[in-house]
Amino acid sequence: MIRSASTVGALMVTLVSNTALASPNGAALEYREPAGVDVEAKWSALPEELADVVGASSTAFRGEILTTREAVGGPGPMTVVAVVVDEVFRGSVASGSVVEIEIPLNGPVSGDRSTRPVPVRGYEIVAFLDNHRDVVEGGVFLVEGGFAWRPNREGVLYSPRLQRDWEEIIDPIGEYDVFSMAQLRHATARDNARQRRQRRGR
Repeated sequence: MIRSASTVGALMVTLVSNTALASPNGAALEYREPAGVDVEAKWSALPEELADVVGASSTAFRGEILTTREAVGGPGPMTVVAVVVDEVFRGSVASGSVVEIEIPLNGPVSGDRSTRPVPVRGYEIVAFLDNHRDVVEGGVFLVEGGFAWRPNREGVLYSPRLQRDWEEIIDPIGEYDVFSMAQLRHATARDNARQRRQRRGR
């Protein structure tokens, strides 16, 4: 797990340089912290936050969004997305199946779509669902550049490619929580093993 600003700097320079996150002019990137953010504290809190998401889930998978539609009702506005499952981390869903999930919106349905995170067709996501197949809090991540991204404040787009010019700032923690896919797989596998031990002990 990422534990220091220097490690984060090396990670992000590599990530941004190897993906389409950077500006098209191809300028060299240097590590810079976001203003007004306790970078060390934010990154250090991520392992526990991920453990909470995994622990609250009974189903977790990676897949591509096929369709989206907006709906109003229940607890509030949401985007209903159909996802074709490519990889299963836990639960009874099958790879290749289509799962429909409801993703709450951080804002009204009407208004400027660009001011709030909205999942769109073609996005690759990781979703953690509870026993009722509802998304657990903080349980949707967008997969880009081999990493899983989750906006950590309002007004941030799901896609880091669309959010900003990454030459301006190279540490995403002021806007995104970021995990490698290996970290998500490991956290889920570890919790799966914990649950199996608990069942054997009953």
